[in-house]
Amino acid sequence: MVDVSSSYAEARHALRAICPKPLLNWREARFYGRYGEVELHLLEFLCRRDHDAIDIGANDGSYVHYMRRYARYVVAYEPMPHLAEALRDKFPSKVRVEAMALSDDNGRWSTASRSPAARRFRSRPRRRTPPTAASRCRWTSSTMSITARLAS
Repeated sequence: MVDVSSSYAEARHALRAICPKPLLNWREARFYGRYGEVELHLLEFLCRRDHDAIDIGANDGSYVHYMRRYARYVVAYEPMPHLAEALRDKFPSKVRVEAMALSDDNGRWSTASRSPAARRFRSRPRRRTPPTAASRCRWTSSTMSITARLAS
């Protein structure tokens, strides 16, 4: 008996291999636009064509698809190396992918429960409702200045 699901998966993989990347990116962006987060549709109003945009924790690039449309340039930070490499392959232009995590502390962080960073994180008081942040980012040559205003 023929396994239809594996044949279907092999056919999809072969088809993806011969499709050009712009077509695959267009298809993925349409998928995220239809089934992804609602906030993706707000990027048109939050990004400016004469400013750069930042995606922190880019993962598979769902926000990068839309930021590329509405911003001059996108810098995506993704700490997982295999995802960062996939983003570099997916977005060859108008996007710089940095394979690093961003934090307010210097050094390394471990997810082990014995690490000082993990203990410090658990000891912080938790808020019942998270604050909303309205932030505007402006890049000046190689330095970044971020102005963030927290609304309670």
